Amino acid sequence: MTVMGKAIAIIFSTVIIIIFTFFINHHLSTPSTNFTQKAIITTSTNQANDHKIEQADNQKALTLNNGSNLSVISDKPQHQATVSELLNKAKQIRVCSNIPQTDEEFSAWLETAYQINELPDRIVNVTDKYNKCKRNPDRNALYLDFVISAAEKGSEDAISWLWFIDGSELIKQLNLKNYKREEQRRIKQQFIELKYYLSETAALNLNETAILKLSNAYQHLDPKTGGQNYVKSLAYSDFFMQITKSNDLYGKVKWQRDRLEQRMTHDEIEQALTLTEQLLNDAQNTLAQ
Repeated sequence: MTVMGKAIAIIFSTVIIIIFTFFINHHLSTPSTNFTQKAIITTSTNQANDHKIEQADNQKALTLNNGSNLSVISDKPQHQATVSELLNKAKQIRVCSNIPQTDEEFSAWLETAYQINELPDRIVNVTDKYNKCKRNPDRNALYLDFVISAAEKGSEDAISWLWFIDGSELIKQLNLKNYKREEQRRIKQQFIELKYYLSETAALNLNETAILKLSNAYQHLDPKTGGQNYVKSLAYSDFFMQITKSNDLYGKVKWQRDRLEQRMTHDEIEQALTLTEQLLNDAQNTLAQ
């Protein structure tokens, strides 16, 4: 790659990080007053067991197209796209991010492929993907944009995808490899908090995938405290058991829930029961809107 090409690549990576950070901060900060009421779960920063449901007017906004021009995605605003369209775009962009990006890179890859006697089917497959990606106007966009938009619309597939994205995937997609570990950790933490919040919002719309993810996740990590949160884990388990119609999943969750309860104090169990009732009430209010 030429010196000019390296310079452009560095500038592009820096711009992507700045945009992504702005995007995450937007979702995790207080927006303007024209957003509808959201019910969210908050935890005291001083006491891990100070659990409550906070009905917060306009505390967090989930609007991707907020005027920030996060990336050039398409002529059609994302809020008008269907979940299927959003996820298809995300899949296409992710494929494009894992193959050569320029003609120079593709030629180098092809030369190496022939030298190592790469399988013909593999060469044909990569060549086909490269040609398709060259025609994709969104190939340089962040596929996370589309996944998050789909999650905002309540997509269970999008919620699952968000939980599939681990730290290494985030570093790869945002090109954070050469950034300091402190900066990497900061961005990872922001993404984790956003992932939990999107799941909590979806849970109030009875998104079973989101509820299951939270039930399991809080048993290992509460991003607000950095520790475990058995109270929320048990509450989401009970919440799931109250609303699911799947006998199979009900049985599995009950087994896990009963094991978790054995490790909790009486006070923690009582807190979880109270939280479950609050979740059910907030879900009812959300669905009634």
